[in-house]
Amino acid sequence: QTMSSLAYQIESVRQFPRAQIKAKELAAILGISEAALSSQRRRRTGPPAVIREGCRPYYDHAEVLVWLQAQTDRNARWTPPVTPGLSPDRAP
Repeated sequence: QTMSSLAYQIESVRQFPRAQIKAKELAAILGISEAALSSQRRRRTGPPAVIREGCRPYYDHAEVLVWLQAQTDRNARWTPPVTPGLSPDRAP
């Protein structure tokens, strides 16, 4: 499986041994850079982070799973229907 597969990411988070995931660890699981994860955090488009004053942000295991499942559900709604016999670039 590829690093960007949501199923792979969900399974990787499920198997993660701690309840708190560091940004560096989550970025590796998601297959993105720490800078990209930081950007998502600032724009509030990524998984919700726990930020305590004077501490580095971390991610709650359960919250990341909820966010990943929401991404799966969102992607399922936006997947175009496949017409048998037509390639996606030739679909009407």
